[in-house]
Amino acid sequence: MRKKNPDIRPFTKQFYKGNVVHFIFALCETLLGTIGALFLSWLIQQLVDLIGGYDTGLDLGQLTMITLILIIGITAANLISYHSKPRFITRGISQYKEYVFGELTKKNISAFSGENSSAYISALTNDIQTIEQGYLWNPFSMLDSLLAFAGAMAMMIWYSPLLTLIAIGLSLLPLIASLFTGNKVAEEEKEVSDRNEAYTSALRDSLGGFSVVKSFQAEARMIRIFQANVKELARAQCGKYKMRILVQMFGSVAGVTAQLGVFLFGAYLALTGKGVTAGTTMIFVQLMNYVLSPIGTIPACIAERKAARALVTKTAVALNANVRAETEPNT
Repeated sequence: MRKKNPDIRPFTKQFYKGNVVHFIFALCETLLGTIGALFLSWLIQQLVDLIGGYDTGLDLGQLTMITLILIIGITAANLISYHSKPRFITRGISQYKEYVFGELTKKNISAFSGENSSAYISALTNDIQTIEQGYLWNPFSMLDSLLAFAGAMAMMIWYSPLLTLIAIGLSLLPLIASLFTGNKVAEEEKEVSDRNEAYTSALRDSLGGFSVVKSFQAEARMIRIFQANVKELARAQCGKYKMRILVQMFGSVAGVTAQLGVFLFGAYLALTGKGVTAGTTMIFVQLMNYVLSPIGTIPACIAERKAARALVTKTAVALNANVRAETEPNT
């Protein structure tokens, strides 16, 4: 019997099965990378204020030494990523494929023969990239964005609460833009998956029945059917790409507006002696990247995760149908 809402946890657990160590190291790299990026912003502020003649408490030699230490730390973090992330991603997605294929072997012969195998071919080929992005890559992007956001907000409040309030107000622009467009990505991904399934089915049927087509001289009809599926797939893919570009466009325009607004307000406060230095203005512009990035990144990551979850659920529903309840007797 088919379940309406199958449990997909056995599927998603495959990403982490025997893969926790690589996952933890990848998380550590994300944490170190975020700290390094925030520290770089502080270093830029110190150098700008030093050039402007402000007393920063550190001379050029000390800042040069700190720069070298920062470069070494960033290099170490990248080396951890080099060894951990690829292993986590490839092992996780490989185990997912193996699990799906193993569940597929539990099908009854008669039940499987009556199903469209293109759904499984699509699940193990076309859908894998979306699932990999949504479940394996995106957690690191979301963690990086959240940590950077929290760290940037703390630094901004410490430097200038007034300018922080202005920055928060201007940051609402990209947030509103992302809320209007972000959720559409999952719908477009699902449409592409369905069209991929239909395309794969048409291709399999055409090649599998090639001899019959040639016997009845039905090549023209076969070409028309294939062309129709190609056009439908292209239309769905085009819609997905357009939606992604639209999301990025709204986020980029709103982000640039917010950054320039903070820069202009910061310049005004610096010129009027409101306790803001040139270096403070520069670090606010730098930190705004970490405030704005989550606004664009996190909704997109959530949308991609929803899309990936929909594809995993689609596979689980197909695999959950017509599974033998007990071992079939040997004949």
